[in-house]
Amino acid sequence: MDVAFGMLEGLVVMAVGMSTVAAFLGLLVISMQVTAAVVARAFPDPAPAPAMAKPAQVDEDLLRAVAAAAAVRLRSAG
Repeated sequence: MDVAFGMLEGLVVMAVGMSTVAAFLGLLVISMQVTAAVVARAFPDPAPAPAMAKPAQVDEDLLRAVAAAAAVRLRSAG
């Protein structure tokens, strides 16, 4: 009879512990949903940024000249 009482007591303690954890997790989920709703209302999504303009056309010859000047300067500095 002692073993049966111990098993029953263990099951009761387990049920109380699992119920406590389930209740806490339920409250946690509810509080997070409420917090998300409050934050969404207080800080709405910003307006989308305007579309960026197309980049200007780059002169290929100028780009080659700048790259060559950078290479010369890098080699002479070393």
